[in-house]
Amino acid sequence: MSDQQSVDVAEFNVPSIGCGGCVQTITEELEGVAGVESIEGDAGEKQIRVEYRASEVDEEGLKEAIERAGHSVA
Repeated sequence: MSDQQSVDVAEFNVPSIGCGGCVQTITEELEGVAGVESIEGDAGEKQIRVEYRASEVDEEGLKEAIERAGHSVA
């Protein structure tokens, strides 16, 4: 049987990340999005990496969550 819940990965450049607090704010917003499996943030690189189930959310939905957290995606 194939796994119908395959996980995709999206990486976002978020220039407004200035510290770990910014990463935490974005992480908390993304944790509320259905389909998100894991989140990794790097304040130094200003990047957010999200593993998600495409059957539940798409990259645009993830981007919107980052924007709701007060940050823009480059």
